[in-house]
Amino acid sequence: MLITSSSYPDTNKISFAVQVERLYEAITKTDIALGTSAKPIPIDTFVAINDPNLYEFNGGETIAFQLVEASDSADEKMKLELVACRIHNVGQDFNARFVTLPNPWKHVFDTSPKNILELPDGSLTIKPIDDVCAITVIKDSRADALTSFLSYEVVFKSTINITAPSGESKLRTFYFVIDPLIKVTSGGSGKL
Repeated sequence: MLITSSSYPDTNKISFAVQVERLYEAITKTDIALGTSAKPIPIDTFVAINDPNLYEFNGGETIAFQLVEASDSADEKMKLELVACRIHNVGQDFNARFVTLPNPWKHVFDTSPKNILELPDGSLTIKPIDDVCAITVIKDSRADALTSFLSYEVVFKSTINITAPSGESKLRTFYFVIDPLIKVTSGGSGKL
């Protein structure tokens, strides 16, 4: 499987190759973690990023996250399903300038769609629509336009057949998370 993040339609693609066979082996043969929705299994060690650069998105671009089946994936043991994307602003600029403002995310993203929710911990959650989590960076023409560094979590799940030590077989849903870092500039200059 590939997790692709892009600005619509097909630019600035970020691909994450999830090593499904290794992940399947880890969750069926080890006690790696419970993998609940409250505590998903961090699987960064099972993911290869196609480009080690820090990705940057500019004002007006839409960032989209979706699960895409890899063309060379013959493994049908696990089907991954996108659950949500959560974004945390870890930029000092954002946290210093907007910590006292109500709705600080409106200075970074268009937060008006109903599938985008600001949580009490200061993060944004994006629920998928048609298997895509998407959010648009606002355009800001001011000279002091905000540059943000965002940590995001892509949460997905898979329901697989697990054989217990007793030999009993049952379906179980596991939740997984990856959490890379991106840079967003509302003014489009990309300079700090």
